[in-house]
Amino acid sequence: MDCVIFEDQFVEDNSPTTVSRPAFDVTCGTSTLYSTARGLAERVSLLMRDYLEPVFGLRFASDELPGGPVLYLNAALVPDAEMLSRAFALAEKGEPFLATHGRRVSAAFLPGGPLDEDGITPESITPLLLERKLPLHADEFPTIDYPFDIVRYHMEIFHGAIEKLAEKGSYRKLADNVYVGEGVKIAESAVFHADDGPIVLEDDVTIMDFAYLVGPLYIGRKSKVIERSSVKEGTCIGHTCKI
Repeated sequence: MDCVIFEDQFVEDNSPTTVSRPAFDVTCGTSTLYSTARGLAERVSLLMRDYLEPVFGLRFASDELPGGPVLYLNAALVPDAEMLSRAFALAEKGEPFLATHGRRVSAAFLPGGPLDEDGITPESITPLLLERKLPLHADEFPTIDYPFDIVRYHMEIFHGAIEKLAEKGSYRKLADNVYVGEGVKIAESAVFHADDGPIVLEDDVTIMDFAYLVGPLYIGRKSKVIERSSVKEGTCIGHTCKI
């Protein structure tokens, strides 16, 4: 199944989170919408604000779609793998649908192929989808509408997301419920407590002396936790961070 991830006219309501990045690059749980959709779709095409294109058009691959059925996903969707799997499964049935969340179109399926209007922008795509008068689907696929929603949905999906990541990811099991990627450096004096959930360290993470880590916890690649830092449960640290 091909998909289009699109920013819409409401994306700036999530400022400052989305001022310097596309909405599909906001981490919630343990992932972003882009990376989650990449794991489900055959091809992914992107629609973002013009001023982001020069940088993020290089960072994220946007595929040419050959035509045929396409699932449209709002870039502000919560990147919950189970929810997105439901959307893809619904599209696989082949029936057109449109789903909303509040004032936004959160998802839409066009079995006849992608929108073919010229010059589609984040401001115009929602009206174009609504003009198709697709059958309204009852399932609301929630979107991150404001910055505080990131925290709200993170707390809802984080535990399940990191359990699944630890179970299915290609990590080395360092200890009970502690999983590490390649090139991870951990000081002997660092302390891990993973009784209440897994601790996942991505590639090239550094944990320095006397750091104290409590799961469930996720630390992205090339991040560093410095001496005597305490990082507690429910925390998700992105890539290349210093704590």
